[in-house]
Amino acid sequence: VLVMIPFWCAEIGVLLYVVWLFGSNSVFTLTASELTAERAFWRIRRRYVFPRGSIVEIRQIKDGGEGEDSFPSWALAVVGEKEVRILSRQPLDKSAWLGPVLAEWAGVKYRPDQTPQRHKTL
Repeated sequence: VLVMIPFWCAEIGVLLYVVWLFGSNSVFTLTASELTAERAFWRIRRRYVFPRGSIVEIRQIKDGGEGEDSFPSWALAVVGEKEVRILSRQPLDKSAWLGPVLAEWAGVKYRPDQTPQRHKTL
């Protein structure tokens, strides 16, 4: 039984991550002076506030679909003092739509992902 405890803990951790990934809700709020990105599930919240002047770039990043990961996905990062991913594990069209909107609001450059797209042929 003692040998199984680490495996049970790992299983619970994976389950909690999956619930957070698929069950949480992301909200982006733009005001005249700041961007607020908040992700919440039940009472658990993760919130980032970016002053408009501190944003240097909005970057799209491929964060899935390589190797054993069969779900191609993209993230969106706000680059300022540090790079913070505000959107992750999403289809290409979501980050490709939101990225230019945020970059235009902030008056900075939007840098799309440059990874070559591989399409399956029938």
